[in-house]
Amino acid sequence: MNIKKLISSSKFEIFVFIVICLLMLSNFSNMYLWDDEGETAMLAKNILLFGVPKVYDGKNLVTNNKKDYNSDFVWTWSSWLHLYVAAFSFMMFGMSNFSARILFVLIGILSFFPIVALFRKISISKMHYYLSVLSLMLFVPYYLYSRQSRYYALIIFLIPIILLSIYNLIFKSGSIIWFVVSSALLFHSNYLSFFVIMLALAIYILLLIWRKTLSIKKIFKRLAVSCALIFVLTFPWALYTNIFQKISVRPNIIDFILRKIYYVLHDINYTVPILLILASAFIAVHFYLKQRNAAAKQKIMFSFANGILPITILFFLNYISVRYLIGLFPLWISFTLLPVIFLMSKSKFQLKIAGAIIFFLMFFTSFFYSASFYFFVPFENILQQKCTTLTHKQSDFCSAWIKETFINPRQIKFPFFSYAVPAVGSRKNNPLLFTP
Repeated sequence: MNIKKLISSSKFEIFVFIVICLLMLSNFSNMYLWDDEGETAMLAKNILLFGVPKVYDGKNLVTNNKKDYNSDFVWTWSSWLHLYVAAFSFMMFGMSNFSARILFVLIGILSFFPIVALFRKISISKMHYYLSVLSLMLFVPYYLYSRQSRYYALIIFLIPIILLSIYNLIFKSGSIIWFVVSSALLFHSNYLSFFVIMLALAIYILLLIWRKTLSIKKIFKRLAVSCALIFVLTFPWALYTNIFQKISVRPNIIDFILRKIYYVLHDINYTVPILLILASAFIAVHFYLKQRNAAAKQKIMFSFANGILPITILFFLNYISVRYLIGLFPLWISFTLLPVIFLMSKSKFQLKIAGAIIFFLMFFTSFFYSASFYFFVPFENILQQKCTTLTHKQSDFCSAWIKETFINPRQIKFPFFSYAVPAVGSRKNNPLLFTP
């Protein structure tokens, strides 16, 4: 296919890509670096001095606890890839908010291509594909995470490649190279993301084998070789940094419970509303999975299993945050669009309008997130009593917690407009929060 035909057949994708570039690049350096970005910047600065991310430069000590560096003052708490990306940017452009974030922003923009390729692979119809691509342009977390000097842009770029490669490996007899390389790079971007994604993929593959959808003879050799290569590329670093000791943290039980509540009701629910997950699961089970279209079933189950399993696995760990799994959002978008696709594919005009309204509420408002908190209205007094009994704190604390956790979120907001309007506004570039 020549360039003209490619452009002609991809006008919609090109339009979306241009809008994404504008929204991603506009004023990304106009805010101070927040705590974790400051950590990245300080360690990246030390890489330029020592070649490795040392926490002490003779003046400043970068640390949160005694477990985040070794006896040589080398940072071992997290993976290093994003630190070297930031260091390379500082070497190229000097030290500023701009240079701290620019390469991560560009990686976020480039993520468009593997994400769109994944949408092509897992969409059940042309409408599903086009709405998925349009949703990418409207999905605010995509911009917010990509515009930070952290590992988020890397996992947004790498996880879709992993999903594409494992899909091709399982169903298309694809090459193992992309899977091995992207998985190893994910480990060196964030090892918690790596372990959760790999465990979820392993469970998914075992389910396919158990359901006899996949022959173990067909895939065993390639998976074994892939796992061996990934092990070689990651295990030495795991030993050097003593990863498994770091993740064996025993938190305070109260803090543990409160963080689980926040993870489900806010962290996950705001990114991918639980009401939409339930509605999509209902539509998938009662309509799509009962059809004889094996390809559609395969795609829906791939999106559901690999999108929801990691969320569930992360729930049982000590370190829980949607940021570790943000690269899965293409699957979340694809799966939660099923009610919209179902309604808009019907012949009745009223159903098409209903589908369009749901789409608008999904990506222009916080309606489905806010609506989920009305379920707790009858239980506010019970929650107040349980909070007081469990925490042994004054009622003022529990009243404030109830208000912040269950009442304030009921207010409907408009995240896309809240992001897009300031993003394109004119603001002065601020210096780094820290002094190199």
